[in-house]
Amino acid sequence: MKAVIVALPGFFLPLLLTFGLAFWMLELQLLVSLFIGGTMTATSFGITVRVLADLNRQHSSEGQIVLNAAVLDDILGVLLLALLYEYSRSERNAYGFTDGEDRMTTPKHNGCPLETFWDAAFDDYIF
Repeated sequence: MKAVIVALPGFFLPLLLTFGLAFWMLELQLLVSLFIGGTMTATSFGITVRVLADLNRQHSSEGQIVLNAAVLDDILGVLLLALLYEYSRSERNAYGFTDGEDRMTTPKHNGCPLETFWDAAFDDYIF
């Protein structure tokens, strides 16, 4: 239960703060902002394990709570990104795509998701 209490703020704070920054301050589209927020929920589990091992704390109760919270945080992040991806493929959204069209690999961009993201996110900006 303690791991859940640690994991939930560790999941929702980066998600909400990054989403808010992208959506309201950078004025990006809703779905793009949600994807950006979703990517910021990931935990660097390998670094967490290494730091706890270096401190010889990975088997302590605090170390176990942190490791369990990191696993839960990563599971929630993967689920969120999977749901966002499915939504982006199946519903009409800010990009104007309809059912069945793949928003990440349109013929216009020859399958390059970065170009699609770049065009969608920064259409109104001039660099």
